[in-house]
Amino acid sequence: MIMAVSRIELEGRLFAALKREPRASVLALAESTGFPRAVIANHLKDLQRSGCLRVIGALHPKLTGTPTLAAIGIAVAGPIAPVLEFIAPIEEVVSISTITGLFPIGVEVRVTTPDHLQAVLDRLRAHPSVVKIETRMFGRVIKGHSSHSVPDEIVLDEKDSGLIEALGEDGRTSWQELAERVSLTPAAARTRVRRLIDANVLRIVVLERGDLHSRGIALVANLALRGDSEAILGQIAEELEVEFAATEFGKGDGILVIRSRSQESLFALLERIRAIPGVMEVETRTYLHHHKETSTGIPLTV
Repeated sequence: MIMAVSRIELEGRLFAALKREPRASVLALAESTGFPRAVIANHLKDLQRSGCLRVIGALHPKLTGTPTLAAIGIAVAGPIAPVLEFIAPIEEVVSISTITGLFPIGVEVRVTTPDHLQAVLDRLRAHPSVVKIETRMFGRVIKGHSSHSVPDEIVLDEKDSGLIEALGEDGRTSWQELAERVSLTPAAARTRVRRLIDANVLRIVVLERGDLHSRGIALVANLALRGDSEAILGQIAEELEVEFAATEFGKGDGILVIRSRSQESLFALLERIRAIPGVMEVETRTYLHHHKETSTGIPLTV
């Protein structure tokens, strides 16, 4: 059994290696982390089985039909569990989290138009316990689940769609399994997936959800910026612990999702962010639990 300290170190190295190359082989992960191959293989299975790790293929928002991304904070009178149950079935809500702060429920929605967003907000307000809603619209995603450049104009056939669907379920599905699913050779499946990635149609992303052993700290940071917001966020996005970075319209100028292994490393990261010229204010709130997460959304919150 891996001792607690070794497990924390193992998970830190493993997630870092996966974020560099989500489809890396177990052998490559063992070489990059310095842990035995059998240990990596077993721990990788444990993380995926527990839901602490998901590797998925994310389709470009332009191709999903819901290009508009917004984060909504919900203030509730009384217990929040009934509101969570009410919100979960709403199709446009792709992520639900509980967090600290004045808005204990944070949801991410993907919609087609401002009118579509308004309709979703009206549905959320319909619950009698919802007392206030705060909405933030996102501009350019610098880093994260949807951080795509403009996709190339390519024609997708049934085999491409099958590969996208399979990778949306598990981004580490083997080339052999992908090939069998769409009746191709492994080499042909690999070529098609590479074409989709190179065309910015598809990205393979790593979603980390901490457990009791990893002791990870996940939080959202809203930033007040002065100057070139995209350039500042681009600099911040180079930090490995920053999972998501985007410009926003509303209360702040930028938003980050951060996951850190310890309070010490989190403090050091926030100090580095605060020291960047143009960062005027950093407001943080901590994630408590993720209640819904689909292949088209990662937890974001206002």
